[in-house]
Amino acid sequence: MELSKQLQRNFFESFPGFLSIRDSQHRFVYINDNFLDWLKEFTDVDPIGKTGPELSQVVPSNVASMLLSCHDESLRFLKFGELAPKVLTFTGREGEQFFEIIKFKQQVDDGVYIFTTGFEVTKLYESARLYKHKSLTCGLTGLKNKRALVELIEENPEFSGIVIAIDLDCFKRVNDENGHLTGDSVLNTFSQILVKNFREEDFVARVGGDEFIVICENVFSTTKVMHRIEKLGIEFNQLFCSDYPYFNWSWGCAQITGCLNEAIDNADKVMYSSKQRAKRGVGELCGIA
Repeated sequence: MELSKQLQRNFFESFPGFLSIRDSQHRFVYINDNFLDWLKEFTDVDPIGKTGPELSQVVPSNVASMLLSCHDESLRFLKFGELAPKVLTFTGREGEQFFEIIKFKQQVDDGVYIFTTGFEVTKLYESARLYKHKSLTCGLTGLKNKRALVELIEENPEFSGIVIAIDLDCFKRVNDENGHLTGDSVLNTFSQILVKNFREEDFVARVGGDEFIVICENVFSTTKVMHRIEKLGIEFNQLFCSDYPYFNWSWGCAQITGCLNEAIDNADKVMYSSKQRAKRGVGELCGIA
């Protein structure tokens, strides 16, 4: 059954989000009231007949960035035919906002028209980011967790820098003799001094009960790493040695020569070798691969 023209008109007029139509030359041929009212906050120029890049010349830079991003998505859509929603960021008076856009094209007579729908999804997007942050964070210590490490390896298989693997020795005894609340406090305190002794941009994660990984991107000086580890060791002794004289920590360090996963494995091997030597009383081993 063919829709009446009145029903079609009602759809366009009552569409709840942003709706625009561009011709094959990317000129706006239709913009609904929601989109038009938003544009009027920034310019009095009539957008009909203009392209996104042309319109971006007469609006503030934040609006121009939004229009150009949307235009780029139109070009990508026409080239690859992707229909996946895209989230665009807009920074305005109310702070950072997020808009999800979806594009589709329609052949009308002899021309191709690009339809773009847009909805503000700021609250939804922020909730999703919060949930993702929680899923990648250790609930006890606030450090990154193993899932975050796996994601980092998947996204950056090739890496440059230094990896440090750390394991707390006799932590189970701390738990067994003093209770889990004390054990949790020890983990939190160690996590704090770990973060304190490395850079803000370094990746610091608790990847197991008493296992930690530090990844220092674009750091190639083992001297600098040793300096940080020495400071960490001094603070460790000051905080824990008097109450838990048996409690210690082992570490291993490996330079990343390309494969991040391989460097983590190498650092682990050096750390466990250091741990075994300490158990046998052989003496301290410089834990650098």
